[in-house]
Amino acid sequence: MWFAAIARAVKLDRRWTRAAALAFATLVGAMSVCAQLALVPKARSAYLLRSDSSYSPLERQQADKVFARYRREGKPQEPVIASTMLFRYAHDRNLFWLDRLRGRPAPIWILGDSADDYGPFRISADTINANSGIRMEDYTVIDRRGRFVLLKKRD
Repeated sequence: MWFAAIARAVKLDRRWTRAAALAFATLVGAMSVCAQLALVPKARSAYLLRSDSSYSPLERQQADKVFARYRREGKPQEPVIASTMLFRYAHDRNLFWLDRLRGRPAPIWILGDSADDYGPFRISADTINANSGIRMEDYTVIDRRGRFVLLKKRD
């Protein structure tokens, strides 16, 4: 409705009507952006092209190094689980939720963060959410740096 009124006003020959319609459209756009940024705080960093990650630059380097091996050796069809902020490293075709593994194949790969903010997805070299049904003794530590660990299922 508003946009149709603005389009009709822009078509008019009066210069002040056209200027008022464009000013109104700019105001509506600015209000929309402000409302979105207020409602979705993480969107702000996406628009400003900044990382709002809780990881330090050193931790990001550690994660990149640990999970580079998974990216090289892991196949898209192999099931994988990951801590919350590590989803970006996993192949999305068979990325399973740690808390929804019932009736699914055991993951071949585990991408873990021992300090994950979301407790149920906190994975270390020797502990995992007990409700997941995963037995840590079935996995071998492939690489570990700082808070990050890469595990692979034993054959």
